[in-house]
Amino acid sequence: MASGAYQGRDARDEFVDDDAHAVTRASGGRVRLSLFTWEGLAGAAVLVTLCVFFAADETPANDGMIALRGHVGLVESVRFSPDGETLISSSWDKTVKLWDVGPSPQSLGEEMACLPSTSETYAATVSPDGGTVASVGLCGLTMWNWRDSQTFPEVKALFGPCRALAFAPDGRSLAVGSFDHQIRIWEPKSDQVRAVLSGHRDVVRALVYVPDGSLLISLSFDGELKFWDPRSGREVDRLDGTNRGVHAFSLSPDGATIALSRLGPDSRQIEVWDLTTNRIKARCPGHAAEVHALVFSPDGRTLASAGGDQRIRFWNAETGNSAGQVDRELGWVRSLDFSRDGRWLAFSGSFNQVYLKRIVLPHESSSALALKDS
Repeated sequence: MASGAYQGRDARDEFVDDDAHAVTRASGGRVRLSLFTWEGLAGAAVLVTLCVFFAADETPANDGMIALRGHVGLVESVRFSPDGETLISSSWDKTVKLWDVGPSPQSLGEEMACLPSTSETYAATVSPDGGTVASVGLCGLTMWNWRDSQTFPEVKALFGPCRALAFAPDGRSLAVGSFDHQIRIWEPKSDQVRAVLSGHRDVVRALVYVPDGSLLISLSFDGELKFWDPRSGREVDRLDGTNRGVHAFSLSPDGATIALSRLGPDSRQIEVWDLTTNRIKARCPGHAAEVHALVFSPDGRTLASAGGDQRIRFWNAETGNSAGQVDRELGWVRSLDFSRDGRWLAFSGSFNQVYLKRIVLPHESSSALALKDS
């Protein structure tokens, strides 16, 4: 789970009308939703033109990376599905795309579905059972049962503009971070907001649950990292009061470790905290500019980071030692995610690109991460 850094915000008061219609194929085939209005058709024509324009200027990756082409706007987030066979990307081009990253090499990287919106989408994720896509943006929260060809996206405009979301591990509730500085715990089955968590002083831009659902972690543009008991709605003390000035964070898969970067003079290094002891266990220096995206590997031993130096670097999460880097300028990488089996790193790169990079995580006896070129 990664957290990028975007300092600009647009609080335009846009909401989706419910005129979305669907054109689908049989289950397992490509699904594409579109807006059948003159405005929608005109917008589609513009998107096609832009897509051709940018594709003509692209050069193929020469180091084994796979580019997933289709977005025509800045890609804000990338996230693997729980089963590891689908990659979800959200973009300022007002779409959420689902890509095939399953075991079949013939379909690897194919676009499986596209969910349109009337506004920029900032984050998207999939429910623990893999059946529901949830996305947030200026239009609010959108829910979509993407595997059912008979269903349409449902917009929950009552949330207003949103920027972050996270499913609870049991899938029964969804935490939504809004532009109004609040976090709402919403239950899809009852369509009720069960709790409202207040305390941030700016837009909530990142959310993640610990694996057992007992703790919810949030980060806002005010730089405060907060820990909540989602059942009581009360804030929990963590990090010995040093939870301010945070720029990005990632939680380890077991929920015991959190990595974070900071704003200000310490922005080029990463702190790795043990949440059970509330102590720093490692520091990772090495980026030449601020660190704005972080993610742990599935085994929790390796940490990937991206910074303003346009590099992706890897670290031993226990010692803070370097474990390699991607030797290529990648633009502003806003989001990172490891596949469940640890064989792929997905990331958003220069402007409108989504990439897959084949990697081999280090064994316990080795501290170096191998970057596959094929």
